[in-house]
Amino acid sequence: MPDDEIHVGRPYGGCCIIWNSKLKCKVSPLPCGNSRVCAIKIDLSDGPLLLINAYMPCDTQVAYHDNQLVFEEVLNDVADLIQISNIDRIVFGGDFNTELSRRASTHTRSLNQFVTNESLSFLSALSCYEVDYTHESDAHGTRSTLDHFIVSSQLVCSVNRVQCDHNALSSSDHTALLLSLSISMPSITNGQSVPRRGPVPLWPKATDAHIANYRNSLSESTEDLTLPYEALRCDSPQCTAHTETILSYYNALISLCLSSGRRSIPHSPVSRSGSRRSVPFWSTHVRPLKDSALFWHAIWKSCDSPTTGAVANIRRSTRAKYHRAIRYFKQNDQLARFTRMGEYFVNQGRDDFWTEVQKMRGNNSATPTIVDDCLSEDDIALCFREKYNTLYNSVGYVPEEMARLRQEIEANAYTKQNVEYFANLCACRLSKKRKYKLGAVISFFIDLIMIIIKLKSKRIEIINLQKYN
Repeated sequence: MPDDEIHVGRPYGGCCIIWNSKLKCKVSPLPCGNSRVCAIKIDLSDGPLLLINAYMPCDTQVAYHDNQLVFEEVLNDVADLIQISNIDRIVFGGDFNTELSRRASTHTRSLNQFVTNESLSFLSALSCYEVDYTHESDAHGTRSTLDHFIVSSQLVCSVNRVQCDHNALSSSDHTALLLSLSISMPSITNGQSVPRRGPVPLWPKATDAHIANYRNSLSESTEDLTLPYEALRCDSPQCTAHTETILSYYNALISLCLSSGRRSIPHSPVSRSGSRRSVPFWSTHVRPLKDSALFWHAIWKSCDSPTTGAVANIRRSTRAKYHRAIRYFKQNDQLARFTRMGEYFVNQGRDDFWTEVQKMRGNNSATPTIVDDCLSEDDIALCFREKYNTLYNSVGYVPEEMARLRQEIEANAYTKQNVEYFANLCACRLSKKRKYKLGAVISFFIDLIMIIIKLKSKRIEIINLQKYN
């Protein structure tokens, strides 16, 4: 559908490629000058892979028809894309709107010629090809195979299966065409969803009984915890011998608090990245229609998928009701959510009201799996470190002047007891730092913290000396 024109009715002509965010490989969209074509390049360990998706115009048997010209234009753009990308492994799929058995179709002849010229292969001759039809016309009661996958000769041996997914919940008159290839493609957690955050305690929903149980559980758990008496008796401000003991005691306390909270306080469910936003009134208004559509679809399948008759008509009717409900509540999403928020506020109190407000705001952010061609967590962290290092050191300064100021501050920090003098010296250094860079200012505050620590330890030593004298 042209983007520069105003159209009435349902949009048409678009296509896209969606890939799983858990893939640990570089995916690069390729520029295509045709709105009916999109392509991506996937860099794998054994070589790149080119994926092309296309949406073709309706078939015609008339030469030099507008649809025929558009069909050949799309094929020419795909041929140019294959030549420019210079990739051997190619998967070309989409809605071609033509059946390979139509001998009189000009689209079929053009497609066969394109496959021959580009050394590609259809998959219909393979033994693993299990496709009965991909399009069903409710108006005419006909079925045809209009969607196809075409692969390069290097990938024919890697094809495991080609099949259709006749899903009762699909709102399209086309059936999803599935292609399975034997290609090594690394992913995160072996295909399992990655938790965005674990369950968190819901303190607003905790009752007095929950809090009492939490206190009792924590009290019982801490009875077996031994206090680090030696660290408590130590009066040395520079002691490092008890650092590990204090950290271990701290970690043990935190662990006991968390475990007691999990046993006593209500928690939220695990939130997973990429989770879909729920449809309003799903359980009360939409789920029954979905269950009915699935039920009659199963009966329709058990009857060998008839195109006419009572079972076929009921299947179409239940599917249509389900999809109408989905469209209605999605189009009236805000109104439905406001209605449910009002019910929560009136019937269940303010806590559930604000919970629903948080659900409306949502959080669709997902953690990226690749940053500047870096895949592992360590490589991504190093990438950010280099970026910040470059940013903080993007403006130069005079190292000799900075070293002289540091020596002056350290020397006066131990000899001068006039606080005003020390503050003026710090302000002077800060004003000079402003001439240089943000990283130098950060360095100044780090130095200032170190000086304060030294002054504190020096003061403690003086107090101890006065105490013993």
